[in-house]
Amino acid sequence: MNGRGRIYSYLVVHQTALPAWRDLVPYNIVMVELDDAPEIRVMGNVVDVDNADLSIGMPLRAVFDDVTEEDTLLRWRRDDRD
Repeated sequence: MNGRGRIYSYLVVHQTALPAWRDLVPYNIVMVELDDAPEIRVMGNVVDVDNADLSIGMPLRAVFDDVTEEDTLLRWRRDDRD
């Protein structure tokens, strides 16, 4: 897989019940359709893009965020290929 895809769907969370996430609102959750396998969709969030600028079909590339020594999260960044 080349780690690229496009936003299939997304939402922006403005209120959360999870105490650990309260300082992060608003945050986005995206469903990404992979370029190499469009039948596969992966959840994550987009970083370094304002939530207001997210759009269906936006090209993205996968990045990995080492949030702790034990935990790595899949995140997405805008891919300027278009």
